[in-house]
Amino acid sequence: AVVSTQSTGELQQSLRRASDILAADLFVQVWSNVASAMLLCLETRVLYSGKFNKFGAAQLKLDITSFCSIFYDYCSSGHFSRINSKIRLLGEGRETLLLWRNEPQRLQEFLDEADVRLDAEEAKKIIGLRTDVA
Repeated sequence: AVVSTQSTGELQQSLRRASDILAADLFVQVWSNVASAMLLCLETRVLYSGKFNKFGAAQLKLDITSFCSIFYDYCSSGHFSRINSKIRLLGEGRETLLLWRNEPQRLQEFLDEADVRLDAEEAKKIIGLRTDVA
């Protein structure tokens, strides 16, 4: 797992304590900065530094979803739409990813129609992270 259950629980407790102590507007800044910094770390040190098969992509999706859920008491799930879009794309089936890699117009159609907040270049980088496609 990318984020351990223990560290997730500790972060939740820390956020609860901070929400009790801080003024509401200050707390919004705190949780938002913590979430942004941790997402950047997960993207750079985990997502973009590795290669994934379909099982690794599924595990990463579980880990990222678990991490994001820590913050759902304070924000909407839309706050994490970019990372969720990346994980969703990474977890697509091999045949679909091959089709999108080989037919960029199909990838663009998917990006335009689906609730995916990525541009085509970013989507191609994500597709390239799959060991069974790259």
